[in-house]
Amino acid sequence: MAKKHIPLPSVSRVASSSVAFLEIPIGATYEVLNFVMTGTGLAATMVDGIKLIANGQEIQSFLNLQQLIDINAYHGRAADSAADWCMWFVNDDYSSLEEKALESLGTEGLQSLVIEITLNATWPANGTIAANAYIDTVKQPLGVFNRVKQFAINSAVAGDIDYDKLIKGGAIYKQIHFFKADVNKIVLEADGVKVIDGAKAVLERAQKNVKPFARVPQTAKCTSLDFCLDGYYGDLFRTDGINDLRARLTLGSAGAVQVVTEQLDVFK
Repeated sequence: MAKKHIPLPSVSRVASSSVAFLEIPIGATYEVLNFVMTGTGLAATMVDGIKLIANGQEIQSFLNLQQLIDINAYHGRAADSAADWCMWFVNDDYSSLEEKALESLGTEGLQSLVIEITLNATWPANGTIAANAYIDTVKQPLGVFNRVKQFAINSAVAGDIDYDKLIKGGAIYKQIHFFKADVNKIVLEADGVKVIDGAKAVLERAQKNVKPFARVPQTAKCTSLDFCLDGYYGDLFRTDGINDLRARLTLGSAGAVQVVTEQLDVFK
């Protein structure tokens, strides 16, 4: 049998104001990691950060558990909670079975693969974390994967602002999420050419129209750009040869915007 559910090793350093640490066994190809947490008054706000690190290189970073839950919800995945949440590597955004498995987390040849979970001072004294995995026993190298990165904008004004810090030079974007409730419009320009020009409602309508796996826009928290609505990796937004890449955001109010990018990348 190629696919299995397996328990993962114990999560160490599970304590308040600590970084819990899970060392993932090398060899299998990971499709989904499932985390089960227990404790008095358990809440997503008790987890301040989640990082996936391969050979010392950070390949996925979530600002906190709630952000991970919101991104999973956008992709229409099974509902998460503070007590039971997942990190996904198989990707139902794609239409074909081959492409769905494209980003599965192969580990052949890696020296280390760890997950760090930052627990804040509100983590309960009786809190626990356990993890299990859905795996493909067929070995493969890490290769292509979903890189999740964080960027921050602090705007002192409402209205239109330009953000020109998106990575260029070959980055391949699947989604870009702008976490602020009132990002009311986004214009994405590459070397002065408009790639996307849409109001929040227009972008969200297109995301809801996707078949068979519609997106679920997190409209009260975030406005997203999505380059995989037709389910084909060939449609992803490639930045080779682009010198100037910027997003023009129309904000309903001043304040912070957390930018989260999901990029198709190759492990080096």
